[in-house]
Amino acid sequence: MTIDKNKKISKTSKGGKKRSGDSFAKKEWIPVISPAFVGGRFLGNTLVDKITNTNQSLEKLKNRVYEISLAELNGNEDMANRKIKFKCSSFENGNCLTRFNGMELTRDKICSLVRKWQTIIDSFVDIKTRDGFFLRIFIIAFSKKKKKKSQIQKIN
Repeated sequence: MTIDKNKKISKTSKGGKKRSGDSFAKKEWIPVISPAFVGGRFLGNTLVDKITNTNQSLEKLKNRVYEISLAELNGNEDMANRKIKFKCSSFENGNCLTRFNGMELTRDKICSLVRKWQTIIDSFVDIKTRDGFFLRIFIIAFSKKKKKKSQIQKIN
């Protein structure tokens, strides 16, 4: 039997053992809170390394993006096709505070809007608000289905 075929015989000994242990024992759950304009509601928990004086786990927590359905946020099932994104901005009193980061439609809703024989027009515009925030707004438009000339002549 050759060395390559037998899994038990190794060419070189690495000398290290794989550490066995629970990786979740070194982590803790941090509550995520929505912005004040949404009501400051509890969105869920996020996992982060245990906070000590030496590690920078709070820096890892910042800039994480959380996505939630608008139906779950306000309890209106008609808004289930909109996804709201929140980004972690600060950490206070053991809570992760977020800010609004974006909104988009679900894929199935966009696919239901698209029909045959239509033109899809996609565009975007960058806007700077008075308080210094930049917004990029994406616009999608659909043309109406054109009637064929043969159909118009038969009607007249």
